[in-house]
Amino acid sequence: MPRPEDEADRRAALAVVGAVLGTAMPPEGLEESPLGAGWTEVLVAHIQKATEAGTLERAGWLRIDPLLERTAGSATDVWAVRDDRHLLCAVQLRSGSRRDPVQRVLTRARDRGEVRLLEVCELRALKQAGAAFPEASPVLTAAADIETALGHRDLVRWASGARSPAPRPLSVPRRRRRLVVACSGVDGAGKTTLLEAIRSDVERCGIPVSRVWLRPGMGLGRLTALARRVKRRAGLDQQPGVSRVAADPDAELVSRRGAMGWAWSLLVTLAFVAGVRRQHARSRGVVLYDRHVVDALVTLDFVYSGADLRLQRWLVRRLVPKADLAIHLDVPVDVAVGRKPGDLIGEQAVRRQLVAYDRYATSRVHSTVRLDATRAPHVLARRAFELLVEAAGR
Repeated sequence: MPRPEDEADRRAALAVVGAVLGTAMPPEGLEESPLGAGWTEVLVAHIQKATEAGTLERAGWLRIDPLLERTAGSATDVWAVRDDRHLLCAVQLRSGSRRDPVQRVLTRARDRGEVRLLEVCELRALKQAGAAFPEASPVLTAAADIETALGHRDLVRWASGARSPAPRPLSVPRRRRRLVVACSGVDGAGKTTLLEAIRSDVERCGIPVSRVWLRPGMGLGRLTALARRVKRRAGLDQQPGVSRVAADPDAELVSRRGAMGWAWSLLVTLAFVAGVRRQHARSRGVVLYDRHVVDALVTLDFVYSGADLRLQRWLVRRLVPKADLAIHLDVPVDVAVGRKPGDLIGEQAVRRQLVAYDRYATSRVHSTVRLDATRAPHVLARRAFELLVEAAGR
C-alpha cells in the first residue's frame, strides 16, 4: 500500500519519464495501475523507437535488470528513475501494444510468489470496471480469500472459503531468490537510517525486501533466566554484564572471563547464530542485515574480552549467511556519540569498538565497501543503491 510520499513521487515520475523519453514514447504510452499513477509500482513505457542507454544514464537513471533477475525473476530494460535526492520509481521500456490490465496484475503476483493488498485492490477495481477475468487462477483465489477476510465480495466467485490475511504466498519456492546486503558500523554510524533508505528504494522498484536484525546477547529467552540463577548461586552481581562493560570497558567481571566467560559466550554465540539463521530462512528478495559478521565479532571481543573466543569467532564466520554486499560506515567517535545522546554505550566504549571495527572491516576475510558516514543521508543512499545493483550483476 503506497505511502503519501510514494504517491507524490510516482506522480512526479510521470513528468520526468515523459520529458526524458520525449518523442520516443507516443501519447498515452504509459501503463499505470488501475488505481492511478500514485499506486503504480513499476511504470511501463511503450516506446516506438529505441532510446540510447547513455541518454537515460545522463538523466540519472540506473538500469536495474541484474537486481530484478537476481531477486524477482527475469526482467528486461527496467530503469530506476532518480532525481537529485532520491529514487522516484522504476520504469520498464517496452515496444508493442499495451497489455491486458488483468493479466498484468496476475503476472506480477505470480512473479513475486505472493498476493498483496495492492493486487487485491487492483483486481477489485478492474472487476468493478467490467474487465474480463479468466475462469480460474491461483492468484484470483488468493485475492478472493484475502478480500472476503476483509468483508468484501467483489471477487467472491473465485474464493476457496479459506479466508486469509495479506500477503498470501502462492507457493513455497524450492530455492528462494535472495541478495544479501550487510551494513556494519559502531552504534551511531547510521546503519538503520541507511538501510531504511535502501529498503524504500528497493520497494519502489517492485522488489521484495526482508530485514535481519540481531546482535549477540539479544533475544536469549530462557538463557537470561539461567544466567540470573547461576549468578545468584555464585554470589555475583545480578546486573547484566553488558551494562557494566559498556559503562566501564576495563571492568573485569568473573562472568566475562575464564571458563565461565567461555561457556556463557559460547551459549550467547549459538543463540545468536540460530536466531540469525531463523530470520534468514524466512527472508526473500533483498535481505538487509542491520549488523552482520563484523559487528558480531566486535561485540564478542568487547563484551567477553577476558575469554578464549576462538571457537565463537569461528562459529560466527562459518554459520552467519554470507553477504553479497557488505557496507561499512566509517564515523568519528564524536559524531557517533553525538547521534546517540544518553546511550548505554559511552564514548570510551565507542572508541574501543572503533579500533576493533577497523581491524575486522579491513581484513581480507571480511571484505567490505567503506563509506563516509558523515556524508548526507541521501548521498549515502544513492551510492549504496548503485553498489547493490553492481553486486547483483556479479
